[in-house]
Formats: sequence, structure tokens, C-alpha cells
Amino acid sequence: MPKVSICIPTFNSSKYIFECLNSVKEQTYKDFEVIVTDNDSSDDTLEIVDLFKGLNLKVYKNDQNFGIGKNFNMACSKANGELIKLLPSDDIIYPKSLEQSINYFSQYKNISMVMTSKDLINNQSKIIYKNFSSLNTGFYNGKDIAKKILYSGRNPLGEPGYSLIKKESYLKAGGFNENLSFTLDIDLWMRILEHEDIFYINKPLGGFRIHPSSLSTNQNEYKQYQDWIKNYNGSISISKKQKRLIITKIYFMHKLKQLYYKIFS
Repeated sequence: MPKVSICIPTFNSSKYIFECLNSVKEQTYKDFEVIVTDNDSSDDTLEIVDLFKGLNLKVYKNDQNFGIGKNFNMACSKANGELIKLLPSDDIIYPKSLEQSINYFSQYKNISMVMTSKDLINNQSKIIYKNFSSLNTGFYNGKDIAKKILYSGRNPLGEPGYSLIKKESYLKAGGFNENLSFTLDIDLWMRILEHEDIFYINKPLGGFRIHPSSLSTNQNEYKQYQDWIKNYNGSISISKKQKRLIITKIYFMHKLKQLYYKIFS
């Protein structure tokens, strides 16, 4: 069995999937499998994926578009490795991403995942912001980070592509909430971190692509984040007044992100 399962959900990903898979191919750590679950693409995504047959690749095509959350879970459900790397098809990871992340699981036996910083890249894969990060390198208590996520009105931990997660932790948390899209990563991080700890690497080990069609800039999606805060009923104490403040933070962060994406994507 491979140590790592790199899970890549796709949907009409022909513009970026070659670069994404090529970044996987260039990994210095080689004990991995690649799982692609395609959400009924209508473009040539799967033809491009087929160019990487020698990559210990398994491809599954859905007979309909099941939505982002279900496709994420379908990819992870096929994982045979002890560790899951869920990589969105428009993002990339740098050659030493797996090598530099995996070692911390042996050093810190009780962590559930290793997260890393990233560079922000545009449509042409040009770095527009180097080392986008909110944490220093080190071990973190899960509940402390969960509080930071909850109160900040943003995602200081980072997106799925910059995480390496124990499969057992993913399963114990119940996987991604398939009713969510924009907040499905934050929601999963919270459910994991309320019980388990992490290690963070403040070094960019991948590129997060920003473009005008990103979920981050969609008006309805950011409102989903506000609703998620309103309905939060986890183990971390949060008052109605704090929720109102966080909802305001989410609004202003969204407007700032829209402006940034418009200028640089």
C-alpha cells in the first residue's frame, strides 16, 4: 500500500490539470498513489489526465455532477494510503511538498495533519504573493487553532491543497460536509481540530491559484460562510455578539479579496 494518497477532484479542469498533475509527478517523495474523481466534465480533462498513466494513477468518472463536497469525499474514499493529500485541480504543489511534510508525523505521533504555507499564483502561474501565511513553523494545539479560525472570519490555516491528513482523522471527523462548498474545508478543519493537534510549516510548498471564477469571490459563497458562523454549535464557546462581529469581518474580508483577485488574477 502507498503511504500517501494524492486525491484530485476534477470538473472541467482542462486549463490547469496538466500543471497540477505535473507538479505531482515531480515530487521527490515517491511512495504515493494518485486518485482522480471527475465530476462529469464536458471538456478534455480526462484526455489530459490520461497522459499521466505512469503515475500510479486511478481515475473514476462520475455519471453526473455530484457537487464539490461529494466529489471531494469520493476521491478520499478511494484512498489506500495512511495519509491523504487532497489537491484541487487548479492548484500545484512544489517538488518537496510531500518529502518535507511527511517527516513530522513520525516526530509528533499525536498530530492529525501537517499544514504548510503557499504562494498565491495567477492564471499564468506567476507568483503574485510569496509565502502567504498566518502561522509560524511549529506544533499547535488543535483547539487553539480552531479558536483562531472561528474568531478570525477567515481561513488562517489554509486550503486542502496545503494539508497532509491522517486518513483515520479524516474518517473520524466524518469527511467533508457535502452540503457546503466555500466553507467545506474550514468546517472539516474545525471538526478535526476540536480533538486533535497539528504541525504547521511556514514555508510555501505549493501554489494556490486565484482567478475571477474562484469560489472565494462568489457573492453567494461568502454568504454561506456567514450562515456557517450563525449556525455554529461546536464545542468552542462563542456569544451572539461575537458571531455578529465575525460576520462583519467576513463581509469586509470578502470585499478585500474580490478587489485583490480582480487586480492580480
